[in-house]
Amino acid sequence: MKLLLDENISYKLVIRLQDFFPGIKHISDFQLNSIDDKVIFQFAKENGFAIVTFDEDYFTLSVLNSFPPKIIWLRTGNLSTSELEEIMKVKKPIIDKFVEDIEPDAYGCLEID
Repeated sequence: MKLLLDENISYKLVIRLQDFFPGIKHISDFQLNSIDDKVIFQFAKENGFAIVTFDEDYFTLSVLNSFPPKIIWLRTGNLSTSELEEIMKVKKPIIDKFVEDIEPDAYGCLEID
């Protein structure tokens, strides 16, 4: 499963994290900026992405619609792109395990703070 960065996360992270998370994309790569969250949720589901977001709305969609897509909910508050990059790198083992877990009782949302 690949990572899809929501619009409130800098597109610059795609380049910075490409070696750590192959296939990582930003919603702007698909011209999905300013699109309803439900559309992005469906796009991620159909294209094998987990959504990385600051937005609680994706968690709500996951609760209402189950998963996939899985949600990585960043609860870190405002951070610089460099700080967010470092958190993603440090949390890589946890993120990888989360997105790869396909068991029926797996979790649909990973909160990172």
